[in-house]
Amino acid sequence: MNGEVRGNLSARDYFAHKTELIPDIKAAFRKLETYADIIVIEGAGSPAEINLKQNDIVNMGMAAMVDAPVLLVGDIDRGGVFAQLLGTLMLLTEEERERVKGLIINKFRGDSTILDPGIQMLTERGQVPVLGTVPYMELTLEDEDSLTDRLMQNMWGRSIWL
Repeated sequence: MNGEVRGNLSARDYFAHKTELIPDIKAAFRKLETYADIIVIEGAGSPAEINLKQNDIVNMGMAAMVDAPVLLVGDIDRGGVFAQLLGTLMLLTEEERERVKGLIINKFRGDSTILDPGIQMLTERGQVPVLGTVPYMELTLEDEDSLTDRLMQNMWGRSIWL
């Protein structure tokens, strides 16, 4: 929180205690609001994970907490971007869907006109405009948490044979 580690909890403990963070989360957001014209809140994972929706503090729950509009971003690089975006919209509650103001297709390579039929269908069925595409870029960014380090440590010396 605010750039400081607040503990190292098991998933069970985190889910049991995460609502205790809400006052600090709101205070941090309100502080940012005093000097920022635009605040970008990046969620984690999918906003439509039904099993994680209760007491959500990072996706649609956070957006509701601070009355923020939402842009939903889909990753075309992994395939199935139209299913990702439309499926997510369909799994959101009506109140959550009303908060979604636009859709963005991320990591696109090539001529974006090839997407036109899918964008048209997505806009018609999802009732949310597709605002555009973001081109694929090869970026070297630090991982946002220690999970990658832990996974890599566990992988050393292991092989997968197919």
